[in-house]
Amino acid sequence: MSTQARLRAAHRHLTELAIARAVVWSALGMALATALLLLLDTVVGLELSTRARLAPAPWLAALVIGLWHLAGPVRDVWRATDEELALWFERRLPALQYALVTEAGLADEVGALRVRTAAVPLEDEVRRTARATLLRPAIAVVLALVLGAVVPSGALRRVTAPAAGDALDRVGAATAAILNPLATIVARVTPPAYSGLPARVLDEPTTVRALVGSLVTLEGLGAGVRALPADSGGPALAAAERGNRWTLALSLPATAQALRLTSAAGERVIVLEPIPDSVPAVQLEAPARDSVLRVATGTLPLAAELRDDLGLRDAAFELIISAGSGELYMFRTVRAAAREFAAAARSGRIEGAVRLDSMGLRPGDLIHLRAVARDRNDVGGPGLGTSETRTLRIARADEYDSVAVDPLPPSEPEKDALSQRMILMQTQELVGVARRLSAAELTRRSRRIAVDQVKLRKKVG
Repeated sequence: MSTQARLRAAHRHLTELAIARAVVWSALGMALATALLLLLDTVVGLELSTRARLAPAPWLAALVIGLWHLAGPVRDVWRATDEELALWFERRLPALQYALVTEAGLADEVGALRVRTAAVPLEDEVRRTARATLLRPAIAVVLALVLGAVVPSGALRRVTAPAAGDALDRVGAATAAILNPLATIVARVTPPAYSGLPARVLDEPTTVRALVGSLVTLEGLGAGVRALPADSGGPALAAAERGNRWTLALSLPATAQALRLTSAAGERVIVLEPIPDSVPAVQLEAPARDSVLRVATGTLPLAAELRDDLGLRDAAFELIISAGSGELYMFRTVRAAAREFAAAARSGRIEGAVRLDSMGLRPGDLIHLRAVARDRNDVGGPGLGTSETRTLRIARADEYDSVAVDPLPPSEPEKDALSQRMILMQTQELVGVARRLSAAELTRRSRRIAVDQVKLRKKVG
């Protein structure tokens, strides 16, 4: 092989060596940056936000070191000429006495020079350089990998891929739990399925605020943990234990409650703050106002806008028709334009129309009209939302004896009688479903009817 061919082969091998050296040093920089973050987290206990900001640091260190090598040693080796490469060998092999540099600069090889350079092991020098260059950083990388295998995987994830709920994986947390099982607590909150809300994880919670009916799972390290309401003498609940962890699962109550966790080392209080599911908001758009109709003919347009914070289930228009006079009244209910909504629908609209001449209305009859909507609450509901009520009255024949007809809405006594009838119907409906409701929901609905009754009584009085 000619001297120029040997130099070109050596140039290729040295370029590959420079690239390999850059990769090894980049890996070492990443390992050192990760070790530094792990040390800081062990000593100080970094917050989740801080760990999230520092998580890219190892990758950034590897990138900076790699770019530095590519812009320096790798570039220099790649750009080196045959003469520069020959000088590099001359400095390492004094026995050449500049024969390699001389031969590299000649177009034709000189016999005596070729004999001298052919006997010099250039390839062996490249291999010695590779060992000297890569051995120490490679050993350091291997040691870093061994230490990474010894460190708990959870502790390593805390600094490389931080996430809520990894407080129990911190180095030293298991040791602290031997003295106090309540030293570190993680709360996992799973909302009811109907809500469609994602599950959440809280590190070191003092207050757990979630939708009523959510499943709250408290988790910690150690053993011997019990829980009981802080403001009542109810029975204590023992936490389930598996391995070196304890877990306590409970459903979020309908009212705020303080939960007292106790162990042999002390106690800790966590406040459970429920968020009630609001009922749908319903706005009646048509008809726009109370009216008096001369005759019960034609079409009555209906329209309403609906909204709910978690999801609508169904909606319809409800017409309560009152017929009679004095103390004798007859009532019937008609539903119109009923509609069901998709699971993810949080807003919607219902529209429809009713033909008045098909409802058998007579002069003096009243139509009490509203829009109603239900949500998807299958824990304490469904919640029922209602719109404001419109009153339509069919005029009696004796109202037109006078030439001037004043199109006023129904008189207050007529409205009061109909409102009282609605309260009675709501009460009967509540009694019918009382056995299927929880005590809290039954109390809530009863209280709402009672408030309406008090308002009506004050109005009439």
